[in-house]
Amino acid sequence: MTATAALKEISSRLAVSTARLARFGTPLGKLLAFSPADEHLYPSRSVTITIEKAGFSLAYGVRLLGKPRVKGLGRYSFPEEGVPLPESLATSTALTIGRLRASKATVTLCIPKEWVVARTAEFPAAVKENLANVVSYELDRITPFSAEEAYYDYAVLAENSDRLTVLVIATRTETVGPYLNALVEKGIKVSRVSVDLSGMGALCHYASRKADNLFLEISDTSYKGAAYRNGHLLTSFTENLLISDERQQVERILSDLGTLAEALGKDRSETPLMILLRGTTPSLKEMLRFSVGSSAMILGETDLGIDIPEIYGNELSYKALGSLIESLWPPARRYDLLSRGLHETQKTPKVLTLVLTGVLLVLFSLYAVAPVWVEGKRLETLDREIALRKDDVRKVEALKKEIDGLKAEIALIEGFKEGRPMTLALLRELTTVLPKTAWLTRARITETAVEIEGYASSATELLPKLESSKYFQKVEFASPTFRDVRMNSDRFIIKMELEGVKKQEPDKTKGDKAKSEKK
Repeated sequence: MTATAALKEISSRLAVSTARLARFGTPLGKLLAFSPADEHLYPSRSVTITIEKAGFSLAYGVRLLGKPRVKGLGRYSFPEEGVPLPESLATSTALTIGRLRASKATVTLCIPKEWVVARTAEFPAAVKENLANVVSYELDRITPFSAEEAYYDYAVLAENSDRLTVLVIATRTETVGPYLNALVEKGIKVSRVSVDLSGMGALCHYASRKADNLFLEISDTSYKGAAYRNGHLLTSFTENLLISDERQQVERILSDLGTLAEALGKDRSETPLMILLRGTTPSLKEMLRFSVGSSAMILGETDLGIDIPEIYGNELSYKALGSLIESLWPPARRYDLLSRGLHETQKTPKVLTLVLTGVLLVLFSLYAVAPVWVEGKRLETLDREIALRKDDVRKVEALKKEIDGLKAEIALIEGFKEGRPMTLALLRELTTVLPKTAWLTRARITETAVEIEGYASSATELLPKLESSKYFQKVEFASPTFRDVRMNSDRFIIKMELEGVKKQEPDKTKGDKAKSEKK
């Protein structure tokens, strides 16, 4: 083997070993860095208020061991046009929270996408540690609002050694503020403000169990679309649907859907797609279903894996459901516009890490030493047991030899019985096969053949009868038959071979041994 080949072999083995260590190290690192306050462990209660046209929806749920469970859903409509007034929303919310006994739950206000501005910006990678301050300073350049007059949040969509790609979502404080104040007057404190499209992204993520998703909301006059990367809202759009021809409508929707998939950098057919239809015609629905394929999830027809309780108002709001999943499900990517970009980082618990490291070292020591000690004790016990049972072992060995001898004799007898049919069986077969007009004067049975003599009205008809027997083969006359006039019968001598019986050859080794002994 050349030096180059040897280096390649060593590099290959090192790469395999490194990959194995990485697979082992990743779960170990997560275990050592696991926080006792992790949200996967502790239960949580959440109420989400989703503002919609001519009303709002409310969802209440709990989280147990990291799994969200929906406890209540309701849709509330108001006669006024547009979104509900802050006072009407606050009054209905207070009554519903009291009815659901959810006063201790955290409250999230989910606002429509039309109220926010979402922009993507790039920053140098050097500002990552101070990104919140940079976004606050640059907010009036990225969005139409300044940091003082907006609620906003951001998320890092992509990063490399040089650049950070950041999504910034912002809304005016004067738009959301009246709702927050009205809820506070009813004793309801909002802990988070989110966007309905962000909640739909969480619902897509939960239903498909994939972080990259596409979403479409189609009504009779417009449609919305959104793309999510790693659970974050990547891009979105809202378009009018005023074309009368439904085929052209579908083509336009599919074109914009392809643009969303290109933003993700993936093929549309390979990316999970969730569709929410509102007031569309059945023909448009069927054309869309045929165009997007069976992999798309149509809300109302697809099992999302969520138990839905009885709905107040008999109208399910998927945006409220998605906002609740976003609040309760740990893997969901949450936005909080009230935070103004100030994110709390979870510190690695050093005390727990040290304790777990010490426990692992102790367990490793026990793992290395305990087997040797245990095996030594086991050997001592076995030696004592063997010394006590030597006499029993000798008796067992003697019985085993006796059993082996009996088995050999039984096998010999069984082989003799199976090797050739018994004489009584052959005589019974002859009695059965031969006709009543035939009788025997002599029967000679050897190891491999049978020879019979006797008389029959017709000797030739005996051959096929004997040949058809399962015991005989090669049936033929041993001598010519002749007619006995006195007995008016044919006298015959027939010989035949036994079926399946081989003549035993003499053991040449025994013969050679006997000759050598005589010499």
